Amino acid sequence: MKSLLIAYVLAAGLDTTTSCLVLNQGGRELNPLMPSTCELQILVRAATTTGTMVLVRQLHKRHPIGTKVGLVVGIAVTSAVVAHNARQLR
Repeated sequence: MKSLLIAYVLAAGLDTTTSCLVLNQGGRELNPLMPSTCELQILVRAATTTGTMVLVRQLHKRHPIGTKVGLVVGIAVTSAVVAHNARQLR
């Protein structure tokens, strides 16, 4: 479980980093729920990642398999976003 949480935090950090790099190069945010400034993205991502970690740790007590599957899916989706962001970099 600990390694999945670390992987999730790393994926979230890479997503935020690559998003900020794209924004700083004049790109735009495609996610309508995310702000279009790097500073606000860092704030929102930190809050949502922290909230996700707290929720996962609570749910893991009653639903260990489901929370692991959910984390793997979250890591996979976030990694796909990171790959997309990386392709946008000039």
